[in-house]
Amino acid sequence: MYVEGCQVNHFKGRNEMNDKGFCIAGEENVRNARILTLRSALKLELNGLKMSRGISAYAIIKREFGFKGNKARVLEQLNAFIDENVMAVGDIT
Repeated sequence: MYVEGCQVNHFKGRNEMNDKGFCIAGEENVRNARILTLRSALKLELNGLKMSRGISAYAIIKREFGFKGNKARVLEQLNAFIDENVMAVGDIT
């Protein structure tokens, strides 16, 4: 499969990067990248910025993960979740 200037080998589930961008292959890697993106968006929201016009990252995270509290508390809970579940997987830093 050819995506945005890089080739992805689906059978090995590797992520590849070149000077034109990067590809994330595999369902688990895509899920993990989404969680890390939500964390980045929530950090922006803590500083008064929004990543998109739609529903806030704060609302998405609370709905999907069931976390409770204000934005700072939800970020703490999300960081703990990432430490236990995402970073333990491996490839994503």
